[in-house]
Amino acid sequence: MKYSLLATTGMAMLLAPTVVAADLTITDCRVDAACRAVGAKTVIQAPNDRVIVAAPIEPVPGTRVIRIEAREIEVTEAGGITADGKGKAIALLADTIVTVRGPLRATNPNGDIVVETGGALTVLGPDQGFPPGAMLTAGDRVRLACDEPACVVSIGRASLNARRIYVEADGDLQLCDNLFTTSSPRDLIKLTSHEGSIIQAPPSTATMTARQASLSGDRGAAIDWLHLLFESCHCEDVTGCGDGILTGVETCDDASLAGGDPVFQPGAPPGRICRRPEHPSDPCTFCGDGLLQTGEDCDDGNAVAGDGCSNECKARVCENEFRGGVESAMFATAAKDIAMAGVRLHIEIAENIELTAGEMIDLTNAVVSNLHGKPGEIEIEAGRGSGLVTIGGATLLDDQKGGQAPDVSEINGREQLPHTGHNNVVGVPAMDD
Repeated sequence: MKYSLLATTGMAMLLAPTVVAADLTITDCRVDAACRAVGAKTVIQAPNDRVIVAAPIEPVPGTRVIRIEAREIEVTEAGGITADGKGKAIALLADTIVTVRGPLRATNPNGDIVVETGGALTVLGPDQGFPPGAMLTAGDRVRLACDEPACVVSIGRASLNARRIYVEADGDLQLCDNLFTTSSPRDLIKLTSHEGSIIQAPPSTATMTARQASLSGDRGAAIDWLHLLFESCHCEDVTGCGDGILTGVETCDDASLAGGDPVFQPGAPPGRICRRPEHPSDPCTFCGDGLLQTGEDCDDGNAVAGDGCSNECKARVCENEFRGGVESAMFATAAKDIAMAGVRLHIEIAENIELTAGEMIDLTNAVVSNLHGKPGEIEIEAGRGSGLVTIGGATLLDDQKGGQAPDVSEINGREQLPHTGHNNVVGVPAMDD
């Protein structure tokens, strides 16, 4: 049986048993009994289970849209969904987690892709360099939403193309190596973080916090998260390491060879702890232990390359591009920060660009331009006009709306050059015109 959890002061309590979740794998809706034709829709319903789309699928013959409702949904790299219906041609609705690694295509000019969840949402394409391959393509609209408290949306190595693109997270919105492209009349890109920040972050799979896992009843996710936070242990270069027995200089043993749970010396502090015999007073640290050490740009706790932190613990620079048609607009709003420093950020939109953050905006080395297509305005505001805006090395190009000359970006309520040194704007831009 599976047990629900309540998180209390970072730990968990086992409560009454709930229904065991199972995996439901879909490979061909022409033969999979789980794919049911309901009117013009193909419907897959598994409220207690995880639905895995493990091969490219299309609607049941005679239907034109696909709707999946489940506790958790995963579209694997080998999977994908294509539908040619109008409206919500592809709808993925999950209680806890949605992970999309294969392409979604709504081919009708009026077709939408809608992905909604309450736990965590990840879109992650293959590691093939920039520009990334097509991941979400819709004739009309792409909407990605994660609406429970602290819910994270992570998009990495993905190309999104539609007339309108909406991405909405209650928590952080993490972006790295993405290309957002819109076209057709009145196209729009809208990014929103209701309680968090819009940030650059290495491609990874977003996970639920302990609280989210507790509320969802996902005992496995909560325990994994708590172990990572409180009880992770790696040991190496120690005699007996991995046998699950504390011997000699060990303060913990990960039991990796014994196949059991980590064990810890009473009173030992939490975290990844071990000791080397030749240096008994020093912590045992290495690339992949999850601890950032001198000489490491990053350490994500694994030895996998291509996930934003190399197996030599060197970070790579993210790239994010947003490109619109001749009537395009872009709005990015975050309760906390819009922090894109160290990322190659390129925004090329025709009309209005509005970047609004509750606390701080960092556009170091970014390119923000609305020179092509219809005239519009660039407006950047942090902390209702009193927050810090960093524009060092940035290129800000605002066209002449309504024949105004000159017309420059408006930053923290001031539309006048120079911006630097006024209204909490810092950094010398490469171009501000």
